[in-house]
Amino acid sequence: MKITKKAIIGAVAALGIAGTVGAAYSFSATANAETRPVPAAVVASVNGHGIAEAALVPMLQNGLDRTNALDRRITLEVVSQAAERQFAGEAKAAIEAARADILFQLYAAKRTAALRSAVTDADIAAVYETKITAEDSRLMKVRVFVTSDAKDAQMTYEAVSARKTSQEGKEALAKFSYIKKDGDHFIAMPEIPYNLGQVLKRMKTGEALAPTVVREGVLVAFVEETKDVPKPSLDKVKEEIRTYLINDRLSQEIQSLRKEAKIELKG
Repeated sequence: MKITKKAIIGAVAALGIAGTVGAAYSFSATANAETRPVPAAVVASVNGHGIAEAALVPMLQNGLDRTNALDRRITLEVVSQAAERQFAGEAKAAIEAARADILFQLYAAKRTAALRSAVTDADIAAVYETKITAEDSRLMKVRVFVTSDAKDAQMTYEAVSARKTSQEGKEALAKFSYIKKDGDHFIAMPEIPYNLGQVLKRMKTGEALAPTVVREGVLVAFVEETKDVPKPSLDKVKEEIRTYLINDRLSQEIQSLRKEAKIELKG
């Protein structure tokens, strides 16, 4: 199992969104599915359109004082109304495009909070016992070569993997650079980009990874050295596992929603 900081950041970011979406309403957390949003306090209006107190929260959280936050929100509303009058078609399209993103973030924030409370210590312990291994803690000194030429990548791979000690192999290896530039160059598996840690962790010192297509081109990796590290204690990775479970369950939930939806591709 790969537990990364990126997963943690994603979960935290989703939770942080809860204070910025639904700015015109405050949401009541009750068991009644028919409960409707309760209108929040209106602090100003522009041409009859109310500005809710909740709309100021993101600016206040960013350090702006209330007076300036309200003034800026009023300016935003004035310009927004002008855009709707002068560019009606484009404004409607822009609002529709933003709608899905905002509601996705709202859904993710609310469900993440609910899923977090549902994760038990037993769930975490089960993941620790079955999916966390010493391999996941292994450190590696990895060098990579990336090129846009697939033929060059293949030739470099063959030179490095078959003739590491030859002059040709040394020249090929000179084109490689360490993934981790500083320090002793050792890097943890979850930190290796392109999700390659799951592949490289099974490789031995001196082995090369065959040409692999990545975003920047074709990559060849060379494992220069490995260092085994003991499996971390449960307490040390408990919160990371909790985040992994939340993200995994949310992902499964979203996939289920997709399966239940009637999706039609047009054009």
